[in-house]
Amino acid sequence: MSTLESTTATLPIDAIRRSPTNPRKRFPETAHAEMTASVRKHGILQPLLVRPWPDEPGLFELVAGEPTRGVVPDLAD
Repeated sequence: MSTLESTTATLPIDAIRRSPTNPRKRFPETAHAEMTASVRKHGILQPLLVRPWPDEPGLFELVAGEPTRGVVPDLAD
């Protein structure tokens, strides 16, 4: 029996890849704008969940948090 280890880390956004198995491929522009405004106002309330990308050291697969990850580039403005 193995145990899972959970850690919190700050990762560069370009080290996080979208999961090819995520059925949500597109998000409405209005939902994107609302999420951007929410993150600007409140910050990221729930961290993204990632796992190491198989066979690609230093890369991570996004497991949960695709809408949040999608607005991060807009926050640099």
